Amino acid sequence: MESSGQKKLLLTNRPNLNLLGTREPHIYGSMTLPQITSALPNRAQVDSIELKDFQSNHEGIIIERIHQAWEEKLSGIIINPAMCTQEKLSGTTAIYVICGLGANGYVAALDGWVWKFNDGPQTGINMESKK
Repeated sequence: MESSGQKKLLLTNRPNLNLLGTREPHIYGSMTLPQITSALPNRAQVDSIELKDFQSNHEGIIIERIHQAWEEKLSGIIINPAMCTQEKLSGTTAIYVICGLGANGYVAALDGWVWKFNDGPQTGINMESKK
């Protein structure tokens, strides 16, 4: 995906994530998907990123939206695959894989893209051992 000009990310959520906050809140938390997705664009704007939000309960529609993102030359995608991990969104197709953070995973994913857009490891913590 092209990365020139203003950075644009697609935030896509997989089937059943529209039930966040209502389905098993003791496991998944009480924050709803609209609450999560409405808070992220403001955070993204701080780093001059436009965030496009999308959710569907139909995987084919999600795949079509991802293809459309490619045609739109978006800078990247943040995807919550939820129970669809069998599609192997791993190190071979993903830049970062974040799991187990609940709603905070969205913030971590956005921060990961900001870090990548700003030259990633070169501006991060120096992990070289001192001799």
